Amino acid sequence: MNNHDVAARSGLSRLWGDTLFYLRVSYSFFLGFYLLRRAKNIVTVFGSARMKEDHPHYASARAVAASLARRGFTIMTGGGPSVMAAANRGAFEAGGNSIGLNIVIPREQSANPYLTHKFETPYFFTRKVLLTRYSSAFIVYPGGIGTWDELFEILILMVTGKMPRRPIILVERAYWKGLWQWIEDEAAPRGLLSLSEISWVKSVDTDAEILSAMADLHVSLK
Repeated sequence: MNNHDVAARSGLSRLWGDTLFYLRVSYSFFLGFYLLRRAKNIVTVFGSARMKEDHPHYASARAVAASLARRGFTIMTGGGPSVMAAANRGAFEAGGNSIGLNIVIPREQSANPYLTHKFETPYFFTRKVLLTRYSSAFIVYPGGIGTWDELFEILILMVTGKMPRRPIILVERAYWKGLWQWIEDEAAPRGLLSLSEISWVKSVDTDAEILSAMADLHVSLK
């Protein structure tokens, strides 16, 4: 077998692998879109997967989600533990719709038990599209790299006009203060972004402030 034949077979193998990947991704999107097609007034809650049940943010996410669910909102999370489980739990216990879009990874995360609708995908990008595409608002509790990634994904989509501007509520001012201070002191003065591009993002501390911010940002509490 000459080098040309080896290259041809390698190219066909790569094409076949890419085709299978495309079909798996397409099927994953299809199933996700099918699940979410009838969901109404979705509020997506982001936050850490590592906080314990005795953490104040767990109690907050549970209470806020319950309150929103009683007002007719669907609560959606990444489907995992901690803050995600708390939000799903609040909606579930209030008799509302509780959606979890769980990522299939070797460690750390499995779907929490408080879901009325569950979807699992091996792809982070599929999950992020589904978590953002149908949401009316986003509540973001403190978290790590995954939470930051989700927040900035939403921001870039809104800033570039790829997604309608929707409410983003950051919980715990002290946690987000350093990030916003850096934006104001470093990024904005250098002309790397305009503060007006993110002026609608709100930081809050209490459950009452979260619900008030939802109302202030014209998210209908029915």
